[in-house]
Amino acid sequence: MCKKILSVVLCAVILIALFCSCDDSGKSSSDDDSSENSAIISSDVPNATSVSDDESKTSDESFEITVPHVTGSFIQPWAFTKYTPSKWERHFAYLKEAGIDTIIMQWVVSDSNGTVTNAYYPCTVAPVEDSSSSHMLESLLKACRKSGMKLFIGLNATSEWFALTLSDRDWYVREAELGVKIAKEIHELYGKEYSDVICGWYFEHEYGASMGYPSEAAEFLNIHLEGLNEIGDGLPMLMSPYLESTVTAEDTEKYWTEVFSKTNFRNGDIFCSQDSLGVGSIPLYKFDDYYSAIKNAVETKSGLVLWANNENFTSTGKAAPLDRFVQQLEISKKYVEKHITFSYSHYYAPDICGSKEPHEAYLHYIRTGEYEKLTPNEITYTGAKTLVSKGKSYKGAINSRGDAWDDDKIKLTDGIIPSPNGNDTGYFGAISEGMSIIIDLGEIMEGISEFSVSNTFGEWGITNIESVTYYVSEDGKKWTQAGETAHCYQQVPEASLGSWLLYSFRVSLKEPVSGRYVKAAIENSGYIWISEIAVYTYDER
Repeated sequence: MCKKILSVVLCAVILIALFCSCDDSGKSSSDDDSSENSAIISSDVPNATSVSDDESKTSDESFEITVPHVTGSFIQPWAFTKYTPSKWERHFAYLKEAGIDTIIMQWVVSDSNGTVTNAYYPCTVAPVEDSSSSHMLESLLKACRKSGMKLFIGLNATSEWFALTLSDRDWYVREAELGVKIAKEIHELYGKEYSDVICGWYFEHEYGASMGYPSEAAEFLNIHLEGLNEIGDGLPMLMSPYLESTVTAEDTEKYWTEVFSKTNFRNGDIFCSQDSLGVGSIPLYKFDDYYSAIKNAVETKSGLVLWANNENFTSTGKAAPLDRFVQQLEISKKYVEKHITFSYSHYYAPDICGSKEPHEAYLHYIRTGEYEKLTPNEITYTGAKTLVSKGKSYKGAINSRGDAWDDDKIKLTDGIIPSPNGNDTGYFGAISEGMSIIIDLGEIMEGISEFSVSNTFGEWGITNIESVTYYVSEDGKKWTQAGETAHCYQQVPEASLGSWLLYSFRVSLKEPVSGRYVKAAIENSGYIWISEIAVYTYDER
């Protein structure tokens, strides 16, 4: 979630007015029937087919969830400060319909240099700059009680965390002590009255093994744990560190094992590792390695509970396609007791994300085990394969940086896929929030059956493509969608060199198409390197 906080803040406008999408290119289903993953859900909610304030109800319907699913959702307070009781009720109805019974409020104050910059409860333990939203926590507590939801309360978030982390002891001790004061004050204000709602405390500061300082990490945690013990409410502390592919699974296990050996966790405290797929840090094919490592580390600490925080967003700040999210759940379920997510509330709930489709797709999945499959179809072809795009002209390669990776009007159709490393200038590099590149094949081609775009990333802030949609046209004006492939992290890379990975965003069509022009609409955010936009025909199928 590390970078997740930054991602959400940077995409705040997107989140509030977001048009999330779930495509329908094929179907898959889950084969998990284990009773340990089951739950009984009763549907009695506001109309899920609308994102208006309509308070009408659907019919009462009970069903058993037998597939991997989430039971908790993070919320970030800035998005809910103006929620009325009726809006909370509607939001929680969406979540309960999806099998979610727990909310994790990520932070209750934000602070900087010892001053609370924003308070979401009536804070008196530090100077407060902005208390205009101090009603929010009590409003949330009341809404949770009315809807039968449980609540973890996050403590203090600070803008200084990723700059100072654990390198400055005076700073992190002061920050921890502030967090303890906040927890004690909240307990005094609300602990007794809302003991049926408050189910734990959330440790907001996000760790990663690359931060190092294992002794300091343990001390920082212990100050919080000792302070929570003084409250005496017996509630667990939940923490949600992130994973990074720049630290091996083996070293991740060693780091957390050392931290745990020095940390005074209590029975029932929860280590809820982010899967870090949403921010693009860990690919799916490495999930087993990392979750196995985390499980091994957690098992060295008696009484510590392991959950998964499965991320349901993309690095471009949009809702993750359900097929990707389901795979995250299916892999991690082998290692954890429970799944929560950052964040159903922000990315799938219709009242926040602005679309009913992600929510309805998820409901269909938990009720039937079926979901729309967005990964490329694997089609086997026979006969000669021809790269018809080689040497063809193209346009749309924009936003160059004035370096050796600028487009030369050749490299994207020269038939060469460079090796995945930072020294190969055969890639086109650009800072982009998405682009469309159009190839002119010179004449109308029949039998077009396959498209691909090559993408490498791994260091220097170079990021992965999120998705590519391919279109064909006879005149360059009227376009027909031919296929889409999304989220390379669902696949094993085609090549790798150190931390550099090479992915091919390939679509193989069930039925060939024709056209003179081919458009590759690339979705991404940030600095990307791409190569060879390839178009193939086959003599036979």
